[in-house]
Amino acid sequence: LESHPFQKREFRRVSLPKLERIGDPENAQDVTEYELEIYQYMKKNETKELPYHNLFQVQTNITPRMRSTVIDWIAEVHLKSKMHTDTLYLTVRLIDLYLSKIDLDKSQYQRLGCAAMLIASKNLEMHPTAVENLVELADHSFTTQELIEMESSLFNCVNFHVDQILPSMFLKRYLRLILPDNEITMLSYYICETSLLYPDYIGITPSRLAAASILLALNLEGRIRMWNQRIVRNTGYSISDLYDLVHKLLQTVISSTTSRFQAIRKKYASNQMYNVSLMQFPESLNIEDF
Repeated sequence: LESHPFQKREFRRVSLPKLERIGDPENAQDVTEYELEIYQYMKKNETKELPYHNLFQVQTNITPRMRSTVIDWIAEVHLKSKMHTDTLYLTVRLIDLYLSKIDLDKSQYQRLGCAAMLIASKNLEMHPTAVENLVELADHSFTTQELIEMESSLFNCVNFHVDQILPSMFLKRYLRLILPDNEITMLSYYICETSLLYPDYIGITPSRLAAASILLALNLEGRIRMWNQRIVRNTGYSISDLYDLVHKLLQTVISSTTSRFQAIRKKYASNQMYNVSLMQFPESLNIEDF
């Protein structure tokens, strides 16, 4: 089967003179003097290399259900290991980039997931997970040497480009602009993370997915007015731009309540996460809200 290249998309150069620089200049961790330039760089380059949205046309063994099964397991391991949120997103991104290019045998899929998590944790975690730990968590279905070889294959497949631009990165900045309460924040994260399980969201622009997740959370909490002209200017997305994706995300969150893949939903069913995954979601959104 002929391989597909990673999905490349055209992007518009947009002048963004009115964007706000956010953060506390007195707090070195906010890197206020650089954060706007970092955001502009992410916005400019986020569509340069994305997973192929029809990657299952490349695969003769891997199915959408298998993908969801492995990502659900990865989400569980990620939570138990107390890894950074971005590590989960980067793990899924690396998996999808690999599957966009390589027709993988299903017997090696969990190994690919572990290799992606290994690379992501090395890139983002202060204390990366060990190869031996991942082999043990995978119930020794492969050896440490086989995992190292898969890690090498994945590195080569993505041309060692592991500093990916992720939805979670935009999610953090947009939430800092809006300054919602903790419940809306957790709900936004839950909606966005739930999308990782579903192939319909492969290849969607990261900033758009992040913005739609927040907009849906605001709508569900009756705070849609918080998406005002200031937020439109700083995100580049009006409510009408996100309308279809917001409705799609709602249906995804609803279907996840009865899905067999429950790791992310269980994560957000805790008091620490304000039990946002246990809320009653409406079957549809009132169009007047938009």
